[in-house]
Amino acid sequence: MSLRHHAYISQKLIQHLIMRNIIPLNKHERCVIKNGPRIFANSIPKSGTHLLRHILSMMPSINDKWTYHYDQNVCDYNKQLSAGKNGQIISAHMYWSQEFSTFLEQTNYKVFLMVRDLRDVCVSSAHYCAKDKRHRLNKYFNDLETWSERLSATIEGIDADRLDDDVRSKSIADHVNGYIPWVRDDNCLVIKFEELVGTKGGGNIDTQIQTLHKISNHIGFDLSESKLAEIADKSFTNKTKTFRSGQIGGWRQEFDEKNISLFKKIAGYQLIELGYEHNNDWL
Repeated sequence: MSLRHHAYISQKLIQHLIMRNIIPLNKHERCVIKNGPRIFANSIPKSGTHLLRHILSMMPSINDKWTYHYDQNVCDYNKQLSAGKNGQIISAHMYWSQEFSTFLEQTNYKVFLMVRDLRDVCVSSAHYCAKDKRHRLNKYFNDLETWSERLSATIEGIDADRLDDDVRSKSIADHVNGYIPWVRDDNCLVIKFEELVGTKGGGNIDTQIQTLHKISNHIGFDLSESKLAEIADKSFTNKTKTFRSGQIGGWRQEFDEKNISLFKKIAGYQLIELGYEHNNDWL
């Protein structure tokens, strides 16, 4: 294990310790910790995790300062999430399991899953892997000669014997299969990035307001139209280190015919299951 990884784990352990032992510092925070909801903001990576967290942080009885990201490499969810506080958002990239779903329901978490068109997820992932020098796939991606090859790698995965750490990189289908059951989980509200991003990301304001209304209702609030409009106006932000463009449908300019054919073969079913296509005849 590298010194950088040791430092990362140590940093996360300290953060998680602090966030499990929150001390309210004023009257507002005491009210929040007494009456606020406990929120588990789950997402498929590169699907708009920061957008969902930002939206949720503007809801009543939420303290944005208490938000943190659950890391499965640090400690088990029973220890970490059982200590979650009212008014706290805990984000994560967690696969579904019956045990985990039951745990969240019994501990009174309001559960969300953020999804995005998987073709745009692949585009975002390819850019991220090629740009972030800390990513374990960075060298592999930058050794590829063409953008089409990079996209193909995010779609079909990379065999372990082609990577320095000898750990296979999953295909988009294998990865998303772990999230699909959340779509059928009655305790989970599924949010599409495209419905939440609003006009600044190429979306629709009416759809965004409707989606914000669903989110507030799921938490337990009935917000006014003016409050929803205020949240919508403040929703889109590019002030995160993983932000690239936040636009809908960028895959159409990035996929070539080979990428389209490969995606249909590898992840056509998952795209339909998430409601982005009705069949595999899309172009």
